[in-house]
Amino acid sequence: NCGGFWLDGGQLQKIDAELAKIYHGNVSNSGFAEFILNAHLPRLAPSIKKQKSSETDFSVPVLPVKHAKFVKKTDDKCPACGCALDAYKAYGMPIKSCPQCHGMLLEKGEIRLLRNKMAAEPMGAGSGEPLRWMNDEINAIEKTHAWATNKACPVCKNCTLVATYFSSSEIVVDWCKNCHGTWLGYEDLEAIRQFQKYELDKMSSEEMKKKVSETVKKIWTDGSESKISELIDAYSSIQALAFVSIYEHPKMVKLLLGVGQAGRAAGLD
Repeated sequence: NCGGFWLDGGQLQKIDAELAKIYHGNVSNSGFAEFILNAHLPRLAPSIKKQKSSETDFSVPVLPVKHAKFVKKTDDKCPACGCALDAYKAYGMPIKSCPQCHGMLLEKGEIRLLRNKMAAEPMGAGSGEPLRWMNDEINAIEKTHAWATNKACPVCKNCTLVATYFSSSEIVVDWCKNCHGTWLGYEDLEAIRQFQKYELDKMSSEEMKKKVSETVKKIWTDGSESKISELIDAYSSIQALAFVSIYEHPKMVKLLLGVGQAGRAAGLD
């Protein structure tokens, strides 16, 4: 509509690489810019109105999380900007989000449940990320140092939220001491997921063995989740240990990659 383009980090390099394949290497270092200026824009130019993106004649709804479906408007007020919150359903869970600042309200325990459901999603080929067992940091949100905010809890109305950093990251999480609901800024849940993935990537096999032992013990000692959920957590932690152990042994990685390539060459999935 406005002729603008938005690229996520790293996508420009990917586009340049694809253009190099298409043009058999006959593109300059400014491959994408050259393609847009010399090939794409001339075709669009007659239909593009010269206006700022903020002045376009349509808007795209911003979902709080992937697969979220709008349910209804609510009377609850956004603690960040005061706008009325919208009710959504995502992954079978009810959540509320602000249509203006796109923050998200989760009730007690829902941040862990929603993160688990997101972690279970396949990312490309293969299974989902082995993150769902990493619940200690989520459970510790209400036990770490917190500071007062001027944000009112949308549920309790008269209570104000307190804020804390998630683990050792710079992600700020707001929560209510009364109802234990959590308020996350736009894309903070995805940021938490990426942060935990980064932490997982840094863990050694020895650290993972200790974590696996702790997770397995919780099946019998921790009653905060169902036995089925604890078993899935244990399986997830063992899966993570397998990944870490493999990548600490380059020869094993090379062997497994060779097996995968041979399988694909033979038409096996």
